[in-house]
Amino acid sequence: MLNYKIYSCYLLILAIIALTCNNAVASKLVSPPRHKQLKNIVLIAGTKSHDPGEHEYVKTVKLIKVMLDRSNVKGIKTRFYLNGWPPADSLLNKADLILFVTDGADGINFKDSPFLTTDRMAVLQQQVDRGCGIALLHFSTFADYENGQKLLEWAGGYYDWQDSTGDKRHYSDLKVANAQVTLASPKHPISNGVKSFNIKDEFYYNMRFMAERTYIIPVLNVPSLGGSEPLGNVVAWAYKRKKGGRAFCATMAHYYSNWHNENFRKVLLNGLIWAAGIKVPTNGMSSVFYTDEEVAKFLHTAD
Repeated sequence: MLNYKIYSCYLLILAIIALTCNNAVASKLVSPPRHKQLKNIVLIAGTKSHDPGEHEYVKTVKLIKVMLDRSNVKGIKTRFYLNGWPPADSLLNKADLILFVTDGADGINFKDSPFLTTDRMAVLQQQVDRGCGIALLHFSTFADYENGQKLLEWAGGYYDWQDSTGDKRHYSDLKVANAQVTLASPKHPISNGVKSFNIKDEFYYNMRFMAERTYIIPVLNVPSLGGSEPLGNVVAWAYKRKKGGRAFCATMAHYYSNWHNENFRKVLLNGLIWAAGIKVPTNGMSSVFYTDEEVAKFLHTAD
């Protein structure tokens, strides 16, 4: 009788173990896979201030959104805002990267920049403090001296035209040229899949970089510019902040037509996703140029 009870208990224990194992296997089979957290990229366009085909801020951010959304890199969530700033400051709170494609402050013809204001710079400081990336394209690299010191901290460099006393100076410079653009750091991920290329653009050069050049990663050079600084011919750079966060800046993109150039597209898109903390594919980000009609269609579909 005792042996029978022991045998019954033994069978019961085996049954419980089998049931537990089956439930565990079933749980693994039906549990949804875990996805990596999406990276949020916010694209901000300023209002039009130049002739058609030049400084096409709105067209540029819309095109970049569609190219990012339809590229070979997944896990990106993009949003764009017009008129130089989102309708609410809080819309920046989850951004992994904020790109500005706007006017800068040059102290002459375009004195005001939509984001170089006391209130908005304070908002951006909060985003930078939590590790958000910053990207500046073309004219948005221009700043007065005071705000330029912030851009040095956040993005590693800026277009410098004013000294600490407020007087204008000729430190940075610009030149419209049809020139060869070469890779300054071919082994950096932003250069993945990119080859040297020729474009006509309004290049800014002799940019003011932070004194501690260790954190500056030159990405593109235009040797024919004849820059006088150690990094004088650099027209695109990446930056790793000491306290966390990245930046990518390019002084090109005066002419919207340059987006037709595959290497131009690839290096700028590579730079944006790198600054957002996304791994750049071995052959770089692949995306085609989209016409205005295609951009409008894909944006409508996304809505």
